[in-house]
Amino acid sequence: MVIFMELLWTLTAFTLGFMHALEPGHGKSVMAAYVMGTGASLKDALLLGITVVISHTSIVFLFGILSIYLIGTMSSEMTHDIMSLIGGGILITVGVGY
Repeated sequence: MVIFMELLWTLTAFTLGFMHALEPGHGKSVMAAYVMGTGASLKDALLLGITVVISHTSIVFLFGILSIYLIGTMSSEMTHDIMSLIGGGILITVGVGY
């Protein structure tokens, strides 16, 4: 039963992640405008897409691992606040860097 539940949770997480990726945002419009505006080749567009997928997925996995660690050492409210600050810091860093 435990294996079934873990498989169900994993499948649910991947399904929700897939649906989340199809939603507006994550700079898809900006990336499309960049590819169209610069006359990038198909190779360039695929490289850009793969880079975004790998970086986004890596951050989500790292956030998940960090959340599991933090929730074991402090309250869920404190964990949420810390993760919000880290996420905001990443966004600010990326924004300032570009």
